[in-house]
Amino acid sequence: MKKYYKFAINLVLASILSIALFILLIFINLPLFLSTLKYPLYLIIFLMVIWLILHELLHGLTYYLTGTKLSNIYFGVAIEKGILYCLSKQEISRRSVLISLITPFILIGLTTLVLSLIINDSMLYFLSILNISGASADLLMFIYFLSIKSEFKYIELDDPTTFMVITNADLNSKRKIGVKIMESGDYSNKRVQIKNYQHITISKFSYGIIVLLFFILILDVIK
Repeated sequence: MKKYYKFAINLVLASILSIALFILLIFINLPLFLSTLKYPLYLIIFLMVIWLILHELLHGLTYYLTGTKLSNIYFGVAIEKGILYCLSKQEISRRSVLISLITPFILIGLTTLVLSLIINDSMLYFLSILNISGASADLLMFIYFLSIKSEFKYIELDDPTTFMVITNADLNSKRKIGVKIMESGDYSNKRVQIKNYQHITISKFSYGIIVLLFFILILDVIK
């Protein structure tokens, strides 16, 4: 019998891991990191935003390449929760979610970090650190899903910090780090209703922060 498990990401642990990774990676080459300060503030902020958007686009691209319909891929910004996100409105296989979770970390995190150290590029180094530390929740989920050896289906819910796993395996007794089970039961009696999202959703708080960043950029450019 298939069972469903509704999970929530431990945002506190994800934040602690993110800060720890950021500090650790800075000290791999502190002089190179500090040389990022030679760039104007507007350029740093602009490239940070582009890099964060690229991270989510890579999630969406890997969803699409592993079988998710383009019309079922949604993006959002919820700065009050400290996240940008990419959601799929259809069930995702174990393989698909594992690939999607790890791709941005590898391509614009580890790979670009090594490249930045080789070519001694401080901006690329900074952006790589930003991406690796920002992928803390992805890493926690990837490690947990990798530990589930049996096949499962993954469903993303209305709240981007929660998700559902459908499987025959018993996950209640399985050790969990970074995620916690909020609810579980017989999937045959469970109806999963997902909101009719716009393809890009931005929270009201995020709009305010975006406007603030825009004014900071303008002031930095004209000063």
